[in-house]
This record gives sequence, structure tokens and C-alpha cells, in this order.
Amino acid sequence: FLPIKLFLLRSRSIYFKDRYSWIAGTSGGISLMSRTQTGNIGSKGTLNHKHNDLVNDYIYAVEEDAFGNTWFATSAGVSKLKYIGQSTGKKEFINYTMSDGFANHDVRSIAKDKKGTLWFATGGGISFFDETGNKFNSITSDDGLSSDRLYFLNYDSARNVLWIGHALGLDKFDLDEFYRSGKMFFSHQTIQDGFLEVETNTNAA
Repeated sequence: FLPIKLFLLRSRSIYFKDRYSWIAGTSGGISLMSRTQTGNIGSKGTLNHKHNDLVNDYIYAVEEDAFGNTWFATSAGVSKLKYIGQSTGKKEFINYTMSDGFANHDVRSIAKDKKGTLWFATGGGISFFDETGNKFNSITSDDGLSSDRLYFLNYDSARNVLWIGHALGLDKFDLDEFYRSGKMFFSHQTIQDGFLEVETNTNAA
């Protein structure tokens, strides 16, 4: 059985690290879960703002980067969980907010593309980490997005496009062209294209 405490919290996202361990992002922090080979499920512990320096306890999304760090999207920025002592299990949180270049503090979704770039859906546009400049950059409605109030991201590896759900429907972002030339091309999908409603939901992908 799952721990009772997990049921008392509102789980917003689950990230499976492997067959036997996963991370649940909840309304009260992070629950580290595991399953034995016999099928028993239990908790390996919890992480939160008060005891572990997580930027905020309301977790919307979880994603792992190419280096094995785990990223958490919250209502007050993003936290990166970095293991600094693999043999001892010692870990630390590195927190990123608008002062680090994020378009908005409210981050609802994370997507990783085939190059390993992490994309973040915020309340003020898309933010992503620029490896070459070692900084966060943002893309907003000034660059062609239909709306800055974003709710989810979904990476389509077959087409190398990023689907962006927002307050006015859905945008498709061509990453091939972006990586090749730096140009940003978006196509907008809405009710006229078959949507039942205009607005999308958080992590609906």
C-alpha cells in the first residue's frame, strides 16, 4: 500500500527513474517512492522547503537532465536536485527564479528535447537553459508565442517540435529551425482546428 501521507497530499506529477523507483511531486513537497521485486510499495523519504531548501513545496512537474540531476517545477521557481556525493547519497538543491532569468516565477511544466535541453512553461513564456551562455533565456509573445500564460509542454521527438499549451490554445514550435538558425516559428491551433475549448490545462500532455 502507498503511505497514507501521500494520499493526503495532492500529487501533480510522477517521474519514473526506473522500474523500481519514482518521484511524486505533490502539493506538500517531494515523495521518493520505491517498489520491491515482490511488489511491495513504500516511501524512501520526503523532501520539502522547510527541511531541504526546496524553492517551494507545490510541485507541478519533474524531469531529469542529461547529467542525472532532477528538476522540479514549482509555483515559485525551479529547483535542481544535485547529488554531490554519489557514494554517500549526499544531495543539495540549487534554486532558480526570475532573478536567474526565468520569464515568471510560476513554472507549470518541463520538457526535455533530444539535445538534452530543458524547456520550462511559465506564467510569462518559455524559459530554457542556454548551455553556451551558461544562462537561462526566455521566449515570449514578443517572439511569436500566442500567449505568455503557459500550462504544459510536450516534446514530439519524431518531428522535433515542442507543443505548447496555453491560455489561448496550443502552439507548435519548430526546434529544427530554432537550432539551425535561431529563428522562432510557431503555428497556432485553436477551436477552428478541432479543439473543444480555447484554454488548455496544466500538464495535460
